[in-house]
Amino acid sequence: MNAFVVLVPFHYYLFRSIYRNLKDSVFIIPPMENKKMSDNYGSGMSGVGLYNYMASFLKNKQVNTIEYGEITKDNFIKYISENVNCIICPHYFDGIDEIQNTRVFKIVYGIPNNDSDQFNYKSHFNVDLIFTSGPESSKRFRERKFTSLAVGNPLFDFWFSSQFDDVALETIRSKLIESKPTILYLPTHCYYSSIDQFGDTIIALAQKYNIIVKLHHATFNGEANRLCKFISIPEIITLGDFFDPVILHKVADIVLTDVSGALFDRLLIKKPVIMLVNSLLKYKVAILSPKQQSAPVEESGLFPYTENPDDVEVLIENNLYKNVSVNEDLLYSLFYKRDGLAGERIAEAILNDREYPAISTPEKYERAIENAPDEKSREFVITKRNYLMKKYHNLPAEKPSLLQRVLKRLSFG
Repeated sequence: MNAFVVLVPFHYYLFRSIYRNLKDSVFIIPPMENKKMSDNYGSGMSGVGLYNYMASFLKNKQVNTIEYGEITKDNFIKYISENVNCIICPHYFDGIDEIQNTRVFKIVYGIPNNDSDQFNYKSHFNVDLIFTSGPESSKRFRERKFTSLAVGNPLFDFWFSSQFDDVALETIRSKLIESKPTILYLPTHCYYSSIDQFGDTIIALAQKYNIIVKLHHATFNGEANRLCKFISIPEIITLGDFFDPVILHKVADIVLTDVSGALFDRLLIKKPVIMLVNSLLKYKVAILSPKQQSAPVEESGLFPYTENPDDVEVLIENNLYKNVSVNEDLLYSLFYKRDGLAGERIAEAILNDREYPAISTPEKYERAIENAPDEKSREFVITKRNYLMKKYHNLPAEKPSLLQRVLKRLSFG
């Protein structure tokens, strides 16, 4: 059995073309934590509410799902370790380092910059294979001792194969005024978000434009203050991540975004986008040609950006309806192939246990210890291994070294 680990509806959209090509597959929802209260952003849903929301969403999509009894981390881990051959996940989740004898595959959404948590060794040391959109990202993962493969962007497989959800498309089009251009605003969450700085400006644009605000899932279900800022304006269409993002790109004449994978989604489909707060240079990506030669991405006006809300309307007027002219080497570097077959390639790699064979849990930990980039990461993996052995195999933890014993004694005076 193959299990897709989903925490929010967006993960379903990211995985759906893989699910279509991977037989004997199910979706599984891990236990969720309550959203914490913040003075600046408010709070959100409880862990139980988040789980039930996701379960209802998947039921509506009519896909295979699995229940594992009482919704606890131990039950979740036990079910996967005993029943699942491969798990496919979008990022770290609680319990990933306790799963045993199960191959772990990660799908990277967007193009991570060099400072991203996507490259955090402690979160990915037991991942067997990481799938990226393009060879540029894959190369950077391999430089950090991860096994990685460029496959294209599975989120947009239905775009390139022109298989749109006609019901969803008509639903959103029915809410738009045909005579107005449509702006899609895709902000991220927490302190990276542009909402607090640009929100009022975007609301004011509703007089001249259709405004669709699709909130990041962490804002939609965990930042009530920001959610209410938009849903209280009837002239604006405010959505959570339950809505198909590909459909929204289809109806949008231009996109406004900040630190979001949506930036590269628009580049992928060669449609106009304006960056708020951040420029492309902050992503620190490079062009990687098919000949494997690297060159830095220059600003070159590819993505207009501003840090000033007063500039937004002029930038919209100057870039509305424009297709983005993109160097083919850059497209290859970031997205590999744009043929609607990324999900098929991922499914083939998952089934290819000759090239990407399953390895035992002890061997996986030993490999992670050997490949650790620094002593701190190595000690982290050793600690995780010792915990795993003691909890599940009743084996004693590895005896600490003389240096570790001395340091521990010194720390207690």
